[in-house]
Amino acid sequence: MHTTTTTTLPSADQIERNKVTAMRHTEAMVDGNLAALDDILDPGWVNHPIDFHEGPGIDGFKAKSGWLHEHFAFRFDHQDVSIDGDKVWIRSLVSGTARGEFMGHDLAGTPVAFTTMECHRFEDGKIVESWRLQDHYAMPVQPGAIPNVMNRDLVPYQGWR
Repeated sequence: MHTTTTTTLPSADQIERNKVTAMRHTEAMVDGNLAALDDILDPGWVNHPIDFHEGPGIDGFKAKSGWLHEHFAFRFDHQDVSIDGDKVWIRSLVSGTARGEFMGHDLAGTPVAFTTMECHRFEDGKIVESWRLQDHYAMPVQPGAIPNVMNRDLVPYQGWR
């Protein structure tokens, strides 16, 4: 017996709404508006991989986002946004300053920048799954929280090109 599955592609309006929602996701982190994540993320949302300071699900992501907002004043410069069906891809340069202690070091006022790549999959206007890659090495090296054992030129940070 042969069965076929039919995939319904999102409309142009839904694609634009998904793009706006994906950007609202990063804005909620920057603004510390964690309640907005309840409207953006599906209750069964899955994050791949789970980051440091993060537990599973929306509550784990809110805890990590709150921790980041407490320790860093940062912004996302979305350098590329691409949409493929139910997925929105965003490559961003994240920059800002440390607000105080990070990894046992007082780094208040120290500039930090790193690159991130995110892919969000949507169903019914909400993010149901996210994949994220970040330059986790650059973030602690720039302010001196860990030594630059790879001797990367990180000041000024150039990100992924």
